[in-house]
Amino acid sequence: MAITETDRKLPYGVADITEGDCALKSDIEAKVSSAFNSFGYNEIQTPTFEYLGVFYDDPSGGGDAIKFVDRGGRIIALRPDYTPAISRFTASHKSEADFPLRLRYSGNIFRGGESFGARQKEFTQAGAELLGDPSPEADAEIICATIEALRQAGLEDFQLELGHAGLLRGLVGGLLDGETFRELTELLDKKSVPEIDDFCRRAVSDAGAAALLRELPLLYGGTEIAEKMLARRLGAESEAALENLLAVCYAVKDFGLERFIGVDLGLVRSFGYYTGVMFKGLTHSMAFPICGGGRYDNFSRRFGLAFPATGTAIWTDRVMAAVARSKKTLSAPAADVLIWYESDADRPAAYAAARAEREKGLRAICEKRRFASETDVCRYLSAHRILSAAKIEGGDAR
Repeated sequence: MAITETDRKLPYGVADITEGDCALKSDIEAKVSSAFNSFGYNEIQTPTFEYLGVFYDDPSGGGDAIKFVDRGGRIIALRPDYTPAISRFTASHKSEADFPLRLRYSGNIFRGGESFGARQKEFTQAGAELLGDPSPEADAEIICATIEALRQAGLEDFQLELGHAGLLRGLVGGLLDGETFRELTELLDKKSVPEIDDFCRRAVSDAGAAALLRELPLLYGGTEIAEKMLARRLGAESEAALENLLAVCYAVKDFGLERFIGVDLGLVRSFGYYTGVMFKGLTHSMAFPICGGGRYDNFSRRFGLAFPATGTAIWTDRVMAAVARSKKTLSAPAADVLIWYESDADRPAAYAAARAEREKGLRAICEKRRFASETDVCRYLSAHRILSAAKIEGGDAR
C-alpha cells in the first residue's frame, strides 16, 4: 500500500539534515570531540532509552520525556538529559578508586515539550563530565574545555556567563517554599524586572532580601560584580558561593581564557540539580544558549554512589547554526575522484583503480557510465562536487 501524503510529513519537532548541513555537523562533532579528548576525556556511550526512573525522581511524572511502555509493563523514556545517564553509568561501572574520572559523550536527546531547545524535540548534544573532583580547578577545567571546543568548532564571538546556585539559595532559600522558589527562578531566567518587582511585593516579606532580588537581573559583567557583592556581607551561604565563583573565575584567567567569560549573579538554570558554579554560553547570532553546564555534587546518590561532579553540554545543532551564520560553512561533501568505465570488461581494472585511490586516503567513486564529450564529464563533476576523473579503458586509465 502506498504511503499517504500525511505520513510522508515529519512529526512536529524533528527534521531531516541535508548533505551540506550534515557535513558541517560532522565536522563540528569531530572538532568538539577532539577538543574534549585533548583535555583527557574518554568517550562513553549510554543507551538511547532507559527506564523512566533513571531520569526522574518520581517515575509517575516524567515531565517532557517521550515515553512508551515495554512488554513487561515498565515505562521507558527516550533520553531527555545526559546527566542522569552519566551518573547511572558511573555508579554502575566505577568506584571511588577511579576518581577523578573524565568522560565525554555525543548523541541525541529527546524532549516532548517546547521549553527546551525551542520547538525541537530531537537534538544533538556533545558533553564532558569531570567526576570525583570538588575543586574550583575542576569547574574551571570544564569551562575552559567548553571554550576550546567552541573555538575549534569555528566560533570566536561568544561568552560563557557564570553564576552560582548557592547565591540565590543563600538569599531566599529559607523564605520561600519549593513552588514559589521555582516561580522566582523562572522570572530571573527571563530577567523580567517588572515581574520580579511584583513577585517581591507579594511573596518576599524580608525587605533586605527583596531589595537584593530586584538587583540580581542587573548584576552582570566582570569579576568585579562578584567582588563588590561579596563585600556586602550577605550571609555565610551566599558569601561561600561568591568566593567559590571568584575562585573559578581566577582559575579560568590563569588558563588565559578570561575574555570568554563573564559573571551573571542572576543566572539560573532550568535543571534543579545544580549545586555550585553553573554557566551558559551565548553568541550574538543565536537567540538561545549554545551550551550550558555546572556543578551537580551528589546528584548520583540516588544511584548508590555519591560523588562531586561538574560537566558541560554543547548543543551541536545550535553551534552548527551559529557557525553557518558566521559564514564559516562547508560545501556538501565532494569525492576526490571519479573512476568510470563503459565496458564490463574494464570493470575489474576500474574497481582496482578506485581501491588504489582509497588506499591513498582519497574518496573515490566508481561508476559504469558513458559521456558524450569531455564537456559532459566536466558538467557531471561540477554537479556532483567531484574534483577529478579518470576513465578506465582497455585496462588503463585515460
